[in-house]
Amino acid sequence: MNRVLQGVLKIRNLFGAALLLFLIVSIATVVLILAQQIQLPQNGPDLHVKVTDIRPNEYLNTLEPTNIFIHFSRKMIPDDSLNILFSNVPIEIEPSIEGLGKWVENDIFAFYPSASFKPSTEYLIKIKSNHTYEYGNRIDEPRTFKIRTPTLVVTNFWTELADVTEPQFWSRLLIHVTFYYPVDPQELREHLPQTLNGKLKLELQETGPSTEMTIISEPFRSQELNGKFPFAITKGLNCVGGSIPMQADYAPGITIPKPEPIVIQNVRSEGAGPNSQVVIQLSQSAALSEIADFITITPKIDFTVSQNWNEINLIGNFKPRETYTIEIKKGMHSLAGQELERDFSSKVMIEDIPPRVTFPDNAVFMSKKGSQLLAVETVNIDEVTVEVEQVFPNNIVYYLGDYSKGYFGENTERLGRRIFFKNYKLSSDLNEPLTSTIDIGKIVGDTLHGVYRVAVRRKDQRWTYDSRQVMISDLGVAARLSDNYLMVWVNTLGETKPVGGADVTLYSRNNQVLLDAKTDSRGIAVFENIAEKIKGFEPFVITVTKDGDLSYLQFSDCLISTSDFDVSGRPYLARGYESFLYSDRGVYRPGETVHLVSVVRGVNGAMPQEFPYKVKITDPEGRDFKEYKLTTKEGGISALDIEVPSFAKTGGYNLAARIGEDLIGQYSFQVEEFMPDRIRTSIATYKESYKAGEDVKIDVNGTFLFGPPCAGNAVGGHVTLDADYFQPTGYSEYAFTDPSVTFTPIQAELPSDKLDEQGNHTYHYRVSANLKPPSSLKMTLSA
Repeated sequence: MNRVLQGVLKIRNLFGAALLLFLIVSIATVVLILAQQIQLPQNGPDLHVKVTDIRPNEYLNTLEPTNIFIHFSRKMIPDDSLNILFSNVPIEIEPSIEGLGKWVENDIFAFYPSASFKPSTEYLIKIKSNHTYEYGNRIDEPRTFKIRTPTLVVTNFWTELADVTEPQFWSRLLIHVTFYYPVDPQELREHLPQTLNGKLKLELQETGPSTEMTIISEPFRSQELNGKFPFAITKGLNCVGGSIPMQADYAPGITIPKPEPIVIQNVRSEGAGPNSQVVIQLSQSAALSEIADFITITPKIDFTVSQNWNEINLIGNFKPRETYTIEIKKGMHSLAGQELERDFSSKVMIEDIPPRVTFPDNAVFMSKKGSQLLAVETVNIDEVTVEVEQVFPNNIVYYLGDYSKGYFGENTERLGRRIFFKNYKLSSDLNEPLTSTIDIGKIVGDTLHGVYRVAVRRKDQRWTYDSRQVMISDLGVAARLSDNYLMVWVNTLGETKPVGGADVTLYSRNNQVLLDAKTDSRGIAVFENIAEKIKGFEPFVITVTKDGDLSYLQFSDCLISTSDFDVSGRPYLARGYESFLYSDRGVYRPGETVHLVSVVRGVNGAMPQEFPYKVKITDPEGRDFKEYKLTTKEGGISALDIEVPSFAKTGGYNLAARIGEDLIGQYSFQVEEFMPDRIRTSIATYKESYKAGEDVKIDVNGTFLFGPPCAGNAVGGHVTLDADYFQPTGYSEYAFTDPSVTFTPIQAELPSDKLDEQGNHTYHYRVSANLKPPSSLKMTLSA
């Protein structure tokens, strides 16, 4: 028993000794670490000062200049030498990069490069200096530190099939590749396959360096070529300005889906009456040129056909509460050539026209001596409420700035008063528009004048309404405003006679009186040398009063378009330089040479001294095409011969001449197979903001300048989704973003199609609900 107890005691003693030894070693280690971190007071010079830390210690950020901070083991300078920039820095960087440095702490040196570090590059940093620092300290750091910018990688890759018009029912494969850095297309071609599966030829579309590249195939029939195919970007590809190439092949492979038969998924009606439509939703886009031949409507009505991606729109005068039979014969083709395998028939009932109230006219000016009837149109409404409010003259600036285009009735007690409120019963037929009139003169009376807001609302659903602004006055106002001059004409509306002695006042947007005067016998008031008087203010509205009558002219709503006038020319050069660029002609075919001349002059046409500048050319999609470096050596005149590749995109090419970042001249030329008719294109969406997962409805309209709509013309589009900063009004002290989240812009092509007879086409683009931007997203549309 005693031996066992002695053994246990020995084990306990050994364990206690081991534990004590471990604690002693741990304490010694902590003391040693603290001794290394805490700089003890110096009694003499340290000739072997080392670097204890360097930041960043591995990766640099090439998106913006990155500073380098070096922490030394000793204090190197006194307090009075902190935060002083100098160029003789104690570090050497290879590859070299210029910059300045300063001591931000006694033992921390900061290097501030003058430019961003090169992409995909490794930098070697040596810490060395022959300088003697505080206490006689000297730097003796034998190590070489390595930091590098991220290497080139593919950040996004996707493919899509684009239908071609000729040959019919053929497609092209589009391969979209996004790189972390811009790459040169000439070098990229060396790392791309020339064909897909040895059969389908591939061609790189871009001609200038870019982060986004598109490879397109020759036309093919997807019925004959589909399945999985190998595709790889081989290693060794380098970015523009980089030194470390891709270290491995990027081989995602490509899948061309097998075409599926075209299927009709849904038939629905939208609206009733003129320009209403029946929408047929398909599993894939159909060939617009043949749709009308396969569709019949019973009862028979005249209709036109438009297409929106995979939806067919039958536009006509569909009568409310009428049932129509939509029949589609088999054999209708999709754009990929797939057929509708059997006949289709469906009935659709047109609903009633939703209740609505509309004023046919915009804001109305009414003469005190003329008709003062205001027309209003209602549909499927039995009783309305008519409301009239007067805006007080002294509140006209606030009203025009904040309330005239907003929700009627909101906070209007601050600006005026309600003078009329009455319900009216209407007698109208179901689904038939009814036009009624409101006698504003009778409501207002002979003694009142000025600005009024008239609203007509559905009695039991006040949100169904429309409103109009009405000004009752006999004063007509016209004005001419330039940088330093303002002229105002005042005439009677009824007889166009000049009004003398009228008070004319110019207000700023923040309700400050900038100028005031009276009209002369000609009805004219002239203000000269006004630049200094209106400096720092925005001229907003002119008011005119005479004998209790009031009228106004708001600049933002009354500007006359200069498109019908010769307003060509440019302002005189006040400082710096400008470049006049011109070519031998304005239109070139692919494969030709553009002969360009650039003439640089200073103020008053002075000959410039010799200095370099650059000319950059962008293609029709806004991507870099070519860049040239020129000088003003030969009297400021330089000549360029620009080779246009045979595969160059057609469209407008823009040239910009710059000295550093300052733009000094611009020019553009066209690359066309032939000179097309000029077309005006407009794009509109139904809302300004959307939620993730919502469907964005994009209306595109094309009209020939000085001609008819672009009926039947090809249409295409492009969507770009990029990160944006969300900052709601009233929450400026809060941040609504996650800086740790990065978002790569998303590029999407809208499918090729044709415009309808009115030159219109509607696209649908669904914003993915799975996107995770740092804050919000911004959508850029082009067509």
